[in-house]
Amino acid sequence: MRLAVIMLAAVCSLATAGSKPPETFDVWLRAGVDIDAAGHVQDLQWEEQSKVHALIAERLAPIVRRWEFEPATVDGRPEPTQTGLVIHVLVDELADGSVALRLSDAQTGPMASTLMPPNYPMDAARGGISAIVSLVVEVKADGSPVIREMTYESRDDKHSVYRDVFLASATEAAKHWKFRPEIVAGRVVPGPSVRIPIDYCLGSASRCQRNQQARDAERKLPAGLHMGEASAVALKTDIREQVI
Repeated sequence: MRLAVIMLAAVCSLATAGSKPPETFDVWLRAGVDIDAAGHVQDLQWEEQSKVHALIAERLAPIVRRWEFEPATVDGRPEPTQTGLVIHVLVDELADGSVALRLSDAQTGPMASTLMPPNYPMDAARGGISAIVSLVVEVKADGSPVIREMTYESRDDKHSVYRDVFLASATEAAKHWKFRPEIVAGRVVPGPSVRIPIDYCLGSASRCQRNQQARDAERKLPAGLHMGEASAVALKTDIREQVI
């Protein structure tokens, strides 16, 4: 853990250069988790991320393996479950330049793993049209999505002239997306959906970033991380503010 602290401290010092006061940073870790019928963790598979994420995950793994879950059920009987897991870690920069790590939250459910970005429709780009297309998908056992709902929103496109080309762009991109499904007793869980908003944004990078940050704050997840709206299992262990 000493190396992790050194690396994290280096990251924090670069981010806060110029004698800024200590800050708290968010780190999100993604994994797949296998839970048995008793609610115990049987296997944990971390998603590949940065070296800092990997070091935190190494420290966190034995803690996660001790967590207890309310298991999924089939016809009232507890069953083994495979699901996605997202863990929110808070990194507190201390006055002496070191850092402290503590747990904030954890969520389970179907999870997006690979989201190929869509192509911006050329006609819309030439016309200076920005839009947001939101897809609601269900995840099949092989990790591919099935689109159940699509919505279109644009302040620039007053008469929805470009609606079809934006929807076509989003539909084409979704064909290449991959998800980690939630599977109970060997079968994919029906029903829980994942909402994926696509921001087709023209203009300055700062404006697009502000818009994205506002939507992320509403979702309570960072950009690029998307979880199902429900899960067949629930975390029983109280992890909030636990120091790691």
